[in-house]
Amino acid sequence: MDELKRIAFTAPFRYEEAVRFTSTLRNFGIYFSVLYVITIFSIKFVMTRFKPFQLTTALNLWNTWLAVFSVLGSFFTSIALFSEISNYGFVASYTKIGDFFEGTSGYWSWLFCLSKFAELGDTILIVLRKKPLIFLHWYHHVLTLNYGIISYTHHTPYNTWIIWLNFTVHSFMYSYYFLRSINIRVPAAIARNITTMQLLQFFITLLILTHEPNDQGIMEFIFGSKFEFEPARKWASEMEWTILNISLTYVVTIFAIKYAMRDRKPYDLQQPLVIWNALLAVFSILGVAKITPVFLKQIATKGYISTFTEIGPCFTDDVAGYWTFLWIISKVPELLDTIFIVLRKRPLMLMHWYHHALTGYFAIVTYANKNAYMIWVVWLNFIVHSFMYSYYMLRSLRIRVPPQIAQFITFGQIIQFAITHVVMIHLAILVSTTTNNYAVTLRGFALGTLMEVTYLVLWIRFYYVSYYANGGKKYIEHKKNIKAQ
Repeated sequence: MDELKRIAFTAPFRYEEAVRFTSTLRNFGIYFSVLYVITIFSIKFVMTRFKPFQLTTALNLWNTWLAVFSVLGSFFTSIALFSEISNYGFVASYTKIGDFFEGTSGYWSWLFCLSKFAELGDTILIVLRKKPLIFLHWYHHVLTLNYGIISYTHHTPYNTWIIWLNFTVHSFMYSYYFLRSINIRVPAAIARNITTMQLLQFFITLLILTHEPNDQGIMEFIFGSKFEFEPARKWASEMEWTILNISLTYVVTIFAIKYAMRDRKPYDLQQPLVIWNALLAVFSILGVAKITPVFLKQIATKGYISTFTEIGPCFTDDVAGYWTFLWIISKVPELLDTIFIVLRKRPLMLMHWYHHALTGYFAIVTYANKNAYMIWVVWLNFIVHSFMYSYYMLRSLRIRVPPQIAQFITFGQIIQFAITHVVMIHLAILVSTTTNNYAVTLRGFALGTLMEVTYLVLWIRFYYVSYYANGGKKYIEHKKNIKAQ
């Protein structure tokens, strides 16, 4: 306790001393978390026999101090982070321990880690007031507390972004909670925008986390001045197990959320959905615009066969190659599609989560192993997604779209898989009947075959059930909606 007081109240702040002290809290953080979980569920059980407490004054004070604390933290760390970027470069801001962890911003970074103990009080106020205790709430409190302690003691450079983003989001969130606690009516759009900010926070952090220590990681390729295929390919080969683990974690997570949501009302999430679908629609349209001219030029100058037998300009060109690489990495954030589905309690179909989990792994493996035929998958997928996410955006804006449009998009997906089948069959014939060396590997081809065949079967079945069987489920739903209005 004396050491805590000395570090907290003695200037100047010394980072290494704070690290040594925080390292002594690692076991304590775990024990405290276990006690926290037991306590909140015990209180929740006990409160079944009592009326909810109002706690208006306590709630006002609680949200006030967290709002003020977060605003101050965001202010000091914003100055430090942007100074770090200005002085040492963007990549250095999350790959090297710099000035951010010293002085005033360093002090607030340390307070950020310690504040996660105090923030557990959020949940006590929830259970005493008999508000819904969702898994998302207590799970993130436990994990963030222990992550903060462990990562701080390990001199984690990318904590600059995690700390700054969390302070900033909490500035808005606790200010919103404060206004709600003093009975000031706040538009529902504000809450939705805060949720969107939280999702954006995690997305940015995910990009940061995939960066390699040698500065040849994903952020270097995205923000570097010149795209180079070979370093990008090597990075992809190193990321294979990471992507596989992400895919497996994704499957476990979506079914865990689906289970947790079984007795809860669905979230609306209209505003985040509009933004999400708009971003993916624009991204896909740009992908088509950037790759198509180079792709068609290659066909015109070198022939159709060259597009799936050799690594051409769609992989190596500064523009087209860059957008092909962006397609590869986009398969990770696209997993959020399913989070929206389960949080809104929409039907979770096999074809949805299966194709998301497999496509990301296929992309990284075939790209890393120089399988030229994958450019057809990339190009066709960009085209289909341009229509699909534009359609989803209109739906999320609650604009009525005829079911024929959805049918057209689904048919387009089937055509996409059929074209890829033709390309792969042609490639297989060339490999088996000639002695030329082609840019394809057995593993990459086998994985692509598994993916394309299963996708074709799943989408044809979906198309039949949705638009033909018993009058077509989609058309029946559309007629019901019209009658209801």
